[in-house]
Amino acid sequence: MHADLPGVGENLHEHPSISVSAFLRPGQRQPAGAHYHLPALLRWSSGVEGEPTGNMHAAIVARSGWHAIGQRIGSLFVWVNHTRSTGSVQLGARSGDGRAGGGFPPALRPADMVRLKQGFQLAARALCHPGLAGLVSEVFPSTYAAKVRRYLHPTVRNGLLMGLVGPAMDLSGTMRRAVLRAAIESQVGAAALASDDTLLEEHLRRHVGGVWHPSGTCRTGAAQDRMAVVTPDARLRGVGGLRVCDGSIMPRIPFANTNVPSLMIAEKVADNIRQNIR
Repeated sequence: MHADLPGVGENLHEHPSISVSAFLRPGQRQPAGAHYHLPALLRWSSGVEGEPTGNMHAAIVARSGWHAIGQRIGSLFVWVNHTRSTGSVQLGARSGDGRAGGGFPPALRPADMVRLKQGFQLAARALCHPGLAGLVSEVFPSTYAAKVRRYLHPTVRNGLLMGLVGPAMDLSGTMRRAVLRAAIESQVGAAALASDDTLLEEHLRRHVGGVWHPSGTCRTGAAQDRMAVVTPDARLRGVGGLRVCDGSIMPRIPFANTNVPSLMIAEKVADNIRQNIR
């Protein structure tokens, strides 16, 4: 069965994100064996006209990777909670980093760009604060080059390699800076980016990411809405006996994490099916 539903794949929403990282000095890292790496969150209001309260979010990431180097790097991971940017997903498209089968990330609208810049500047200012001088070093934008990404996969070989390089970074500032120069794609430091509006905007357009919160690509809507993919009770238009019950049916992304709303959608749809079966 086929149905002409032009809204499929359109209306992609995500929470635009960026992060700033720093090398954590010995004694400031998570204990060995600790698994959970998001010990605290910050939610704040940007003050941008027309934006609701709580429209920005940041996570304090105490460990940036599974390996010995990642355990030595902490980050402030910032995202725009109330998103205005949209994109699309297309079969056979290529993602921004050239991998087949991807889609087109949302282009940053001005309102999101203004707030993402604010978030980056807040993160850079916090990590560069003199009060943290004895706790962190080498503050840098978290933009890792493609050539080092193969070392991020959790393999025995990569674990052994990182296990050698990580401790060496503790012992030698020269080694630490050399490793970070090789790993980081950006040639401009975090403090310099934060103080130059043009460079920062270019950096954000190139390196903006998401928060694994894709939503909206099969959105619900009224019968007369041609771009609506499902009905208000989550039935796929034009296809009998099929419902969609995940974050894709949200007309727009909430300015919050999407796990609880997605669970709520699934529970509501399941309850509706049970009532109709009786």
